[in-house]
Amino acid sequence: MRTSKPIMTRLALLLTSLTAAFAIPATTSIGCTGTIGGATGEGAGSGAGTGVGGNGGAGGGISEEGLREMFETTVEPKMLVCDACHMEGGSSGYEFMKKPVYDTVKSKGGLVIKDYEKSRFLTHSVSTGPHTGTNIDTIDGLPEAMTAWLKAEADAMEEPVPNPEIPLVGPFDVRTSGALSSVRFDPYLGASYEGISIVFQASLSGDALTLANVRVHGTQELGVQWKGVKVQTFAGDTGTNIPGGLHDNFAVTVLPGEAKDFDPANVVINGYEEGTKIGFFFTDILPLDGASGATDCADLTTFTTGAQGPIQMNCATAACHGNSNTSAGDVMDLSDLAADAAAGCRVIRARLLLSDPPNSQIFINSDPAAQGATHPFKFNGDAAAFDAFRTAVLPWVQAEAAAPAP
Repeated sequence: MRTSKPIMTRLALLLTSLTAAFAIPATTSIGCTGTIGGATGEGAGSGAGTGVGGNGGAGGGISEEGLREMFETTVEPKMLVCDACHMEGGSSGYEFMKKPVYDTVKSKGGLVIKDYEKSRFLTHSVSTGPHTGTNIDTIDGLPEAMTAWLKAEADAMEEPVPNPEIPLVGPFDVRTSGALSSVRFDPYLGASYEGISIVFQASLSGDALTLANVRVHGTQELGVQWKGVKVQTFAGDTGTNIPGGLHDNFAVTVLPGEAKDFDPANVVINGYEEGTKIGFFFTDILPLDGASGATDCADLTTFTTGAQGPIQMNCATAACHGNSNTSAGDVMDLSDLAADAAAGCRVIRARLLLSDPPNSQIFINSDPAAQGATHPFKFNGDAAAFDAFRTAVLPWVQAEAAAPAP
C-alpha cells in the first residue's frame, strides 16, 4: 500500500507540480474537490465495485505494520476454509486468498473500506447474503475478529478532506489483463461524488497501454459535469500529462442515471511501463443532482419476460445491488427492481455496451472465466450457471442495441 503523506502536504506537493505543468497561478481555483489517495475504490465491482481505486494511508490508530499483524494473527488463520475457492487458481476466480493474503485483500475493491460495516466480507459472505460457500458467520470467532480488524483499518484511514483543491481521480493501479476496471470518484473527490465511477478495459501491447471503452457512470441520485480531462501517468505523487491530449477539451454532462462515453472512447498511453499508476485530472468538475437523465428501455417486455428474473435472482439480492445501503447499491441500486421493472431496467441499461452486447458490463464483470475482474460475484465459479444467465439476459440486451437511438 502506498504510504500517504499528511493530507495538506500531499495537496501542496501536487498543486506545485500541476501549477508548473499547466502554468496555473497558485492562487487560481481549479475546479472542485480532489485529493490523492482516500479510501479503497469500488471495484469493478460494481462493478462496484472497486475497483482499482487507491488505498488511504494511516490517519490515526494502529500503524500499518500493526494492522498487518492483527490480520495475520487474528483473522487469516480463521479464513483457511476460504482457500479452496479463493486461493490463486481457486474455483471461484475471485482470488482474495492469494498470498500474501493481507496485501491481496487490501487491493480488492469493497473489502477494506472507510464505511467498514459495508465491507463485502460483512454483507456478501454471510448467511443472509448471496454467498454459497462457507460463510464468515458460521466460523467460530471469525465475525468478531473480522469486524474488529476492519474497524481498525477504517479508523486508520484518512477522513475525506473538505473542499480539497485538486480535481484528480487517481493515482491508481492499472490491471492490464483486459478485464473491466471500475474506479470510483468519491475516494478522491469526496462524498459529494459518492458512487460516480469511471470504467474501462486496460490492455498492454509492448509499451502501449490502451484504455478501451472509457465511460463515466452517474448514480440514480448523482451526475457529474466537467470541462476537459487530462490523462496522467505518475512517478510517485507527481503526475505528467500523456502526449497528444485528445481529451484535453472534452466537456460532458452526465445526468443522474446516465452514462457517457469518452470521445474518443479509447485512450492510448505510449511508452507505458507496467506498474505505473495513472489518473484523470479534470480541468473543472462539479457533481450534479436533480432530474434523472436515464434512458427508458426500448423493449421492456423482453426485459420482464426474459431478463428480469435472472437479474433479480443473481444481482438484486439484499447483500448486493438489491440493497441501497451496500457499496454495490451505491453504484447500481436495484432495490426497487421487483416493484418497478421500468425503473430497474433503466438502471441496468446504463451498464450495457450497445455497440457490442456480449461485452456489456453485466456479462464481462461476472464471467467466471474473466481473468482479473474484481467483481466479487462470478457465479461461484459455475460456468454453466453464468452461461444460463447470459443466455436469458442477452436477447434483451440485443433488443436494446437494435432499437432506434432515443
